[in-house]
Amino acid sequence: MKDLLVSLARFVKPGLSIIAAALVVNILFQILLPTFKPLLLVYGLALLFGFLMIVQGVGQWAITWFDSGTKRAGFKARCNHLWSMAPQVHDHTHDGVMQDLMIQPLPDDFSGQCWAFGIDTSGYPGYEAVGYLLVDGSMLHLAVVAGVRGKWHIDSYCRAACTVEGSVFTIQSICGPLTGWIGVGSMLGVSLGQTGDEGLRGGPFGYVRIYKCGVPQVLYRFCN
Repeated sequence: MKDLLVSLARFVKPGLSIIAAALVVNILFQILLPTFKPLLLVYGLALLFGFLMIVQGVGQWAITWFDSGTKRAGFKARCNHLWSMAPQVHDHTHDGVMQDLMIQPLPDDFSGQCWAFGIDTSGYPGYEAVGYLLVDGSMLHLAVVAGVRGKWHIDSYCRAACTVEGSVFTIQSICGPLTGWIGVGSMLGVSLGQTGDEGLRGGPFGYVRIYKCGVPQVLYRFCN
């Protein structure tokens, strides 16, 4: 709801600014030139113009949130591009946090747990994307599900064989259509600090908060 109201405010701000300026100018001229009647016409036109801009802003805002075919096609095309592009392998040699994670072992029950994290969908209000991480020993499974919850979605996944040092997974081989996130040599570190402060570091994510969740359908095939 907060994001919705913030985006609405951005669209109606120009109209509200014009109305506010017209009110201030009218008050000043009422004090300085109280008998100058033509100002009333200018004031009225300014209010009308501001009101029309607010109506236009609300219409534009509604269009951005409406799940139209054009908007959906653009979102799917962008997702497919980002998910299938060649990955960037980041060098973590001088990443002190990643080096620290290499000497912090994961708990014994971490294998088999599924974790989720939010993915930015700015530019497509009303749509959401969630990433998933599922570990099975030294096998790492990643997935993403995007769309409108309860209506439609698209997804992708990959699985990777890794070497594991502490809480860091280094990718040795990868298969699956989700190629844009990690490649051979990529490193992902899992930070399990205080409950509610868990995170995933590395790859294209930088650092994202993660939370325990159920296994999504796209990863059912990899569940034991």
